[in-house]
Amino acid sequence: MKLTPSALTYTLENLMEIAFPELPHTIELGKNDALVTLLGDIQLRFMLMDSEQNENLLSGTLRLSTLHTSWGHAVPIYHFYASENFYTIDNREVTFLCDLVTIPFMMLSRYEESLTDKTDIHDRYQFENSLAARYDFIDYPIVDEYALMIRHWAKSLFPQLPVNERKGQLIATHDIDIISRFGHLIKNIRTILGGDLLNRRSWTMAKKSFRQYHDYRGDKNKDPYIVAIEMFLKLSLNAQVSSKFFFKGLVDNEYDATYNIYHPEAKYIITKIEEAGMEVGLHGGYRSYDDTATFGMEKSRLEEVCGHAIHSQRQHFLRFDIRKTIRVWEESDIKHDYTLGYAEREGFRCGTAHPYKLYDIVNDRPTQIVEHPLIAMDGTFFQYRKIDCQEALEKIRELYETCLQTEGDFVILWHNTTVFREYENWYQEVFRRLMESIH
Repeated sequence: MKLTPSALTYTLENLMEIAFPELPHTIELGKNDALVTLLGDIQLRFMLMDSEQNENLLSGTLRLSTLHTSWGHAVPIYHFYASENFYTIDNREVTFLCDLVTIPFMMLSRYEESLTDKTDIHDRYQFENSLAARYDFIDYPIVDEYALMIRHWAKSLFPQLPVNERKGQLIATHDIDIISRFGHLIKNIRTILGGDLLNRRSWTMAKKSFRQYHDYRGDKNKDPYIVAIEMFLKLSLNAQVSSKFFFKGLVDNEYDATYNIYHPEAKYIITKIEEAGMEVGLHGGYRSYDDTATFGMEKSRLEEVCGHAIHSQRQHFLRFDIRKTIRVWEESDIKHDYTLGYAEREGFRCGTAHPYKLYDIVNDRPTQIVEHPLIAMDGTFFQYRKIDCQEALEKIRELYETCLQTEGDFVILWHNTTVFREYENWYQEVFRRLMESIH
C-alpha cells in the first residue's frame, strides 16, 4: 500500500493547518518524498515510508522510535536512521529524517477501518484492532503532536515564521436518546417499582422518583430527562461553553424510536436550547448510518420541528462505516459530524483534537464534511472501563489538558439519561465538576 498524491496532499494540508494556521504554502510531491515551501523560500522536505514499511505499520510489526515532545509527551514515530536527530538542514531546506505523514493519513482518513470486517455487535470498528492500540498512543493526538513538533523544529531554525496559535475549547455534547422517563401507567410502574425498588432495591431512589413523577403529573415538561437538559444548559451558560444537542428524527412505532420528534415536549426543549444560543443537531438513528433515504427522512423531520436546516449530526451508538457513512452524510448535506470516538475507550480515535475535513477513501478525495472528534463519553467509563468517578474525572481532565496543549477541542458526550438515579453521583462528581472548573 502506498499513499496516493491526493492522500499525501490532504495529509500535508492538515499538518500545515495545525502547525502554521493560515500561512500560505505550496506542496510538491516527489517519488518518495514531499516538499512544502513556506514564505517563498523556506522548504520542509518530508520523507515517506515505502509500501513494505506501510504494510508492516498496518500489521503492527513496524519498529517505531519515540519522539519526546516539548510538552512532555512520548509518542511513537518511524525514524529512517539510527540517529538521535530528527532532521537535517541545508541552507533554507529542512529534511525530516522521520515519516511525519503516513501515520497521520491513517488516523485522519480512518483508512485502517477499511482493512477489517471484525466489528462489535453494533457493527462498529473496535479500538483493539487500531494502530492506536497496537502502538499505544490512544491517549495522545498523534497528528497534532507531529504537527506541533514540525512547528517547533521549523521555528527554532527560522524564527521569522509567523504562528497564529489556535485556542482550544471544551465542547459539551448531549445525545437525546430518550426524552421522557415517564409516560403511560405501565411505563411509570415499571420505571419506579420495577426499576428503583425491585432491580436497584433503593427506597431512597424510589422516593426521589415519586417526587419527580408528581412534578411530571403537573407539567410534562418537568420530566427528569427534560430537566436534565435544562441543567446542561445552565452549566454551559455559566461556563460559557458551546453545547450541542442531538435529537432523533423518529416517530412512534418506528425501529429505535424512544420518543416522537413531533410531540410537544420535544418542541419545548428544542426551543429552549436554541433560545439559549446552543445548537440542535440530528442524532442519526440506529439504521441510518448506511442508508441515505432513512437518514434524509429523519433529518427532514427534525428540520420541520426546528424550522430551519440542520447541518450537524452524530450517529446513534456511534455507528460508522468508513466505506458507506460519509456518502450518506454528503448526500444529506451534513457539514459537521461529532461521531468519531470509540465507545469502549476514551482518547483520540482520529489522532487529532482539531476539527478537520473527512476523507473519502472509496473515491480517494477529501470531502467538505468537518469532523469534530469525540474524545470522551460518559458510558465509556462506567459501562466499558468500569472505573470509579474519581479515576474517570482524573482521566477526563488529563485529556482536556492534552487537547488544550495541542490547541485542539475537547469534545465530551454526556447523556440526559445519566444525570439522576444510579448515575446521579457520576453526573455530580464528574460532569458537573468538570464544567464548573472551566474558566
